[in-house]
Amino acid sequence: MSELTVASRYAKSLIDLAAEQGVVEVAKADMDFFLKTLKQNPQLTAVLGNPIISQSKKVAILKDVFADKVNQLTIGFFTLLITKGRGEIILGTANEYISQYNIKHNVVNATVVSATVLSEANKQKLIADVQAATGSQVILT
Repeated sequence: MSELTVASRYAKSLIDLAAEQGVVEVAKADMDFFLKTLKQNPQLTAVLGNPIISQSKKVAILKDVFADKVNQLTIGFFTLLITKGRGEIILGTANEYISQYNIKHNVVNATVVSATVLSEANKQKLIADVQAATGSQVILT
């Protein structure tokens, strides 16, 4: 089974559990924070995916970095991934959670390439036009 398939299944389980507990939005914010942190600290990503580093050490690192910053469900989920030997898919699972969240909430990401910097008014007009065309909430990247 591919890593993307496994990550997608774990993400679906998390989104379902978050829905049961009424913390879907909180978990989404946690995943955004987690991804931002990993992007700013690529060595953390390397540690989590490194098979030489023990699971207990990875869990301790995750708890040190995230325990007081994310919901208990989220830190428990990260711990589960590590203890199941799935540390290498943590990043993919967080990305998949956001993708599934966006699908369920009718959110689309739009990337704009422009020769000049867009003014705030141009950005808002572009967002409005894309929303009108797609019927979806738009996030410019």
